[in-house]
Amino acid sequence: RVPFPMRDCPPHAIIDQDAGSPVWERRRCAGQYSQAPGLEPILEGRRRRRRRRRSRDLERRQAAEEAVSDTTLLYMIRNAGHPSEADQIATTVQHGRPELLEQLKARALELAFHPVGCRVVQQCLDDLPDVWGQVVSQFRGHARSMATNRHANFVMQRVAQRDAGVVAELVPHALDLCRHVYGCRVVQRVVEAQPSGWRQLVAVLVARAGELIVDGYGHFVMEHILAHHPQFRDAVCCTAMAMARYLGVNCRDRKS
Repeated sequence: RVPFPMRDCPPHAIIDQDAGSPVWERRRCAGQYSQAPGLEPILEGRRRRRRRRRSRDLERRQAAEEAVSDTTLLYMIRNAGHPSEADQIATTVQHGRPELLEQLKARALELAFHPVGCRVVQQCLDDLPDVWGQVVSQFRGHARSMATNRHANFVMQRVAQRDAGVVAELVPHALDLCRHVYGCRVVQRVVEAQPSGWRQLVAVLVARAGELIVDGYGHFVMEHILAHHPQFRDAVCCTAMAMARYLGVNCRDRKS
């Protein structure tokens, strides 16, 4: 017969997956488990493996904490369970530790592309006018990519209503933005708010009104122009009439 080190143990001790755990040790000391020959080396090996595992987990946690020590705000945003937690994070930034506000100023562009971070940036722009210049300066040169992003377009809508530099950056891409599912929203906010430079943007759109009124998203922009600026109504009609061969298509198109 081949000796089995746990043959003298009760059956439930052999199949116990927690053998060697503190609970198991208390039961063994209480006499619920018998000590089989050769069992102690097995338990000691399990204890060593547990200690090594706990030591590795502790080192990993410490390394993670050190890695995010200078990006605490990013850590909070990335670990947010739901976008609704953005309000709580924004309140912490505004009234909490000053270093969080500094991190917002330094990483506003990165946060704008995050589903939770974009809400934090929006609320801070609305409630903290002192940070407007430092935050918006990071968006220069990225207006088009932000306007066509699923999350950053909400930040760009707020910025484009007040910042002339961003509006000037959007003018060369006005037609492409009008045809985009998210970009058309940014253009609509510019048409409504009328910031400095909005006339150049609208002039580009009115000149191509015949193409936009039949576009799936462009017709929303043209409706906004006619609703908020009736003075362009004649120009839009003249531009559409100039495209005589497409006039029949425009009249039958449900969007136009």
